[in-house]
Amino acid sequence: MNNKTVRDALHIPADAPAWELCSGSINYTIEAAGSVDVYSELRGVYHMLVFSGTTDGAVPTIGTQNWIADLDWDISEAWRPYRVKGKIAGFLESREAHKFVFATIHGTGHMAAQWKRAETYHLIDRFVKGLKI
Repeated sequence: MNNKTVRDALHIPADAPAWELCSGSINYTIEAAGSVDVYSELRGVYHMLVFSGTTDGAVPTIGTQNWIADLDWDISEAWRPYRVKGKIAGFLESREAHKFVFATIHGTGHMAAQWKRAETYHLIDRFVKGLKI
């Protein structure tokens, strides 16, 4: 991400700081309403994919499942496994006539895209293309 060619392709200004994995330099204010509230505002407007690594200690899967359940949206596809290269890669559930998909990625944590690249790519690619995961 700090390669000049990549930065140029992404139109990152030359004076922008170097990219760091998990930088601690971002300041933010904690508010009573969290990002969960945005899903109700986006309901019916966008198709949404949320995924979670099953060994994520920072944002545990069970917490994500709980707030999704609290949305109380109709389940359109029950919890089921999905496969990548013939192996179970995780499980998923669809809600709101398949407009909201929650998927787990088995055996990875918070940095799923870094540690389970094929599985993460499979989820995102098929979701974006409107294909069955």
